[in-house]
Amino acid sequence: MEKGIIRLPSVFLRVQPEGEISDELFQGMTVAVKGQKRRWLLVETEYRYTGYLLREELRRSTWFGRVWQQGELQQVTAPFADILCHPSFQSRALCTLPRGSRVLPVGREKDGWREVHLADGRRGFLRAGHLSPMLSGRLREEAFRRRVTQAALSYLGAPYRWGGKSPQGVDCSGLCSMAYLLCGVHIFRDSAWKEGFPVQKIPLEHAKQGDLLYFPGHIALYLGEGRYLHATGRAGSDGVVINSLDPSAPDYRQDLAEKLLTAGSIFPPEEKGAERP
Repeated sequence: MEKGIIRLPSVFLRVQPEGEISDELFQGMTVAVKGQKRRWLLVETEYRYTGYLLREELRRSTWFGRVWQQGELQQVTAPFADILCHPSFQSRALCTLPRGSRVLPVGREKDGWREVHLADGRRGFLRAGHLSPMLSGRLREEAFRRRVTQAALSYLGAPYRWGGKSPQGVDCSGLCSMAYLLCGVHIFRDSAWKEGFPVQKIPLEHAKQGDLLYFPGHIALYLGEGRYLHATGRAGSDGVVINSLDPSAPDYRQDLAEKLLTAGSIFPPEEKGAERP
């Protein structure tokens, strides 16, 4: 199956050509090309989500793809990172990459700058502190829970955007899936629980920091002590906020608390403390 690499800073995946937005992909992410309808390509993401994007949004070079996939990619962890022509703040910007974008570093850090190879073939410079290594997900439970919670909280205050996954706009499942993806774990992109992914249903009373909470058509990341982080389009919130399951709390959401279905975790209760497979 032919592979391709997202070459623009951000693109939207659509359910059908010219149709509804279903997901957002970032520069450097790899997809598999499964078909074509005129200008539109049917692709499958690395987390097994399918949809259509425009062919000009994808780089399909076989040679470049091998180089890209074999390199030590790093991901942007700042909300946004300017890629500059030269290692100077006064230099012209080539593009701005959102959190979750991937680049291929060239050489070593120098004076706080890192040269990188972009998926569109250009080279540029960004602040080294805006990058981190791609995580494999092989973290012990305590470290993973801490990291995934920190990743999710980094979107706090971001506006709500259907299908979005960036600090510029994110939806509920985009928030949770990006928090896990930044920690090297692929979960289902939508708000429902689905077999075949590492998250397993657990009793609500066993939910811990970093686990997921499932509601009808909605998903949130549990922070512990009855509090959760989620992206909501509700009037008065309109973005990533923290709410509570405690009726006595000022930020209690009765409409969600009464419909809470189940919790999910990549650490089943009987395997607590074990390293994630």
